[in-house]
Amino acid sequence: MIEPDHPDLSIGQQCKLLSIARSSFYYTPKGETEQNLGLMRRIDEQFLETQFFGVRQITWHLHNDGHLVNEKRIRRLMRLMGLMPIYQKPNTSRPGRGHKTYPYLLRGLRVDRPNQVWLVRVPRNSPSDIGPDRHHRSHRKPKTWASGFLSSIEYERNSSAESLLSDTTEIIERKETHHDFDYVD
Repeated sequence: MIEPDHPDLSIGQQCKLLSIARSSFYYTPKGETEQNLGLMRRIDEQFLETQFFGVRQITWHLHNDGHLVNEKRIRRLMRLMGLMPIYQKPNTSRPGRGHKTYPYLLRGLRVDRPNQVWLVRVPRNSPSDIGPDRHHRSHRKPKTWASGFLSSIEYERNSSAESLLSDTTEIIERKETHHDFDYVD
């Protein structure tokens, strides 16, 4: 952008035209010192072992290794490296606002034999399902059959009644043994 050997405009005039300080043209970034690079290497090694360590734990660990560093320095280096600890965020057990809670259909029912309780999910076949807005789908309420064999069916917006009926009939005729149960959101 700035040409130092321009015949008509000096460096100061070019900087003034670009609305930048002349000192920023001469500034060259220093980069990190060897000590900081060594600390970053040590932080990276420790973070690979314990990804739940935050700034305080990493600082404590480096103190135990004989490095005299403070939390502010470790925070800056971890931010520079893009390291973020894995930890439980607050209020994870609270349901979201507007989230529909379905009743637990098996409460009070003792499941003591195979094929007593089934759950069937029928996927959507619409091309609009693919995309970043998948979490905005509107689901219909799962249907409950109290026949003792089939606990619930979750069907979705673009499923036809014929495909739902044929899939359910096929599953009931096969009577495959399912030992695990799937949770319906």
